[in-house]
Parts: sequence; structure tokens; C-alpha cells
Amino acid sequence: MKRITTLAVLMFAIASMSAQQIEITPLDNNTSSDDFAPTPTNHGRVLIFSSAESGEQQLYMMERTSSGWSSANKLRGDVNDGEQVGAAALTPDGQTMVFSAFKHDVPGIGRTDLYTAKRKDGKWVDVTNLGGTVNSPAYDAQPAVTADGRTLYFASDRSGGKGGTDIYVTQWTGSAWSVARPLEGVNSSANEMSPVIAADGRTLTFASDRSGGTGGYDIYVAKVEGVNATGVKSAGTPINTSADELFYTSIPNSNQAYFTRKGSNGDYENFMAVPNPFPSEPVTLIEGTVTDAISKDALGAEITVTDLTTGKAVASLRSDDNTGAYYVTLTPGRMYSITAKKNGYLFHSERYDV
Repeated sequence: MKRITTLAVLMFAIASMSAQQIEITPLDNNTSSDDFAPTPTNHGRVLIFSSAESGEQQLYMMERTSSGWSSANKLRGDVNDGEQVGAAALTPDGQTMVFSAFKHDVPGIGRTDLYTAKRKDGKWVDVTNLGGTVNSPAYDAQPAVTADGRTLYFASDRSGGKGGTDIYVTQWTGSAWSVARPLEGVNSSANEMSPVIAADGRTLTFASDRSGGTGGYDIYVAKVEGVNATGVKSAGTPINTSADELFYTSIPNSNQAYFTRKGSNGDYENFMAVPNPFPSEPVTLIEGTVTDAISKDALGAEITVTDLTTGKAVASLRSDDNTGAYYVTLTPGRMYSITAKKNGYLFHSERYDV
């Protein structure tokens, strides 16, 4: 049988910084319509966001170049085959997306549902509804996925919550998503929405219009552990203003953060904050490629990352079919094995001390 080879580069994120003035600037390619929910992949080279530029809310993508962000293009494939599509969350490898849609060609359960899609040959396909353990007859949207892909946070206005819109959480059991439940410690009698979970799996940002804020919707920060959150605090100025701020997201190995703010013209726009005042806890980002050991051709392979101390798999992902690239975020100070499998090839495994 043929052999696989892998090449990985370890990059370390810095979680602390000296006090600096925070500069907030709009992204170059904001359109004349609503642009919101900026979602970078963890390597920071691709930004997916929602826009109503075409007259219908759909998902777009920009790529980082040497001169800044490229022009925006609609995502290809089946993901935009619906109404009011977005916001979206991506797994760190950029190969799986969770998104919401009011109506989609794939039938839903409620008023707005959560779906998954897979990236294949540059297109987002295999759209699947997340089902009744996650979705309800109400509004379920604005997903956020942990770096290991095993915990999903989202906003919902289903019955039984504390306020108008609350943040819910569901966990992957190995074969299905658990029944979604309210995230303890963050919800109030007001509205909570736009959860974003950082690469460390613990730093959660969200928006709320609760009393005591600076404006309409403000950004708040909390620490989460599974289905519980503690230490909720306002992001303060200059992140929060008298306008609405939502969807605050950080990039590991970077001093940048992105978020959405409602402009003076009434449209939502995406902004960048530098330096990021709320970086995640330290993480290690492994960026690698999978290739044929002889021809060096890129391969799409199934990759499993296992913590060798606990013996538990901590991430399952797939390398890109066209480039062989994969990305995974890990907790530092541990030993891991990374295995790659593909039909017609011998099993390949390597160890990394991060």
C-alpha cells in the first residue's frame, strides 16, 4: 500500500500583553448593506461573514493577502440555498461549518434552524439539519463551536428561557448532539445573543442588552466550563459604545479581534480591534499538511488527535482535499499523537510535545 507523510509546524499564542491604546477600524470591504458576524478560521487567513449586499442575507468569504483582505465572494455550494442565511461558525480546520437559515432547501424544524455543511473541492455541500435535540420550533441561530468541535453554543428564543433570547449549549456525545440546555451563568431577563468561544475553549464573548450597559447591545466576556459560565463582565469602552456591538471574536497567534457594530447610517459593519483586549488563554496552533510520501501530492485524509496522557481523542478533522492542509488548536504542556488515515494508504502517526 502507499504511504502518507505529514509535516506540521507549531505556533504558540501569547495570552498577555502590556497596556496599549486600542485602535478600532472598519474592515476595508464593508458593503453598503448589513455586514455582520465576522468568522475567521483559526489560522486567520479566511474571514467568513454574513451580508445583505445581494438583497438577501447570505454568507460571503474574504481571504487575507499581502495587501489586506480580498474582495468578498459568496460561498459556493449549497450553503446559500435558503433565506436569511448566517451567521456561521467554523471548526479550526475550516472543513466543517455550522450556520443558521430562516428557510433552506434542506427542510427545517423551526422558525430558524441550525445546519452543518462540509467543504469539498472549494464548495460547501452536504447540508444537514442538526435535528430536534438542538433545534426547536422557535429561533435557533448564531452558532459558536469549540476548537475540538465537541461543544456548540447558540442563541435561541425558545420557551423556557430567562429572557427574550438566551444562550444555549449542546455537546457531541460521539454519535449525536445532546439535548440543548441554557448556558448557566450568562442569561438574564434581557436578551443574550451572538456567543463566540475562543480557541482556548474557555473564553466566551456574547452580546446583551441588559440594564447597566453602554448602549443597545454590548459585548460581555465570561469563562465557561461545559454548561456553566462564571465571571461575566462588560468589555467596556472602547469596544462598547452607545451603538450595538455583537459577534466579538479573537484570532490566536494574533493581537487582532473582529466584531460587528451598528453604524450611524443604521447598517451593521464589521470592525477590527488592535490590540485585542480579551485574548484567549495560551494555546498552540498546529498547522500541517498531508501528502503522498512518494509523489508529494496533497491528500484529503481523516485526522485524529489524541492526548497521550489521558488516552482520549481531543480532535477529529480532515485535511483539505486540494492542499492537504489541516489546522488544530491544542492545550500546551501535553504530549499528543496525530494520526492520518486514507483509503489505499498505510496508517500514519506522529507524536508532538507541545
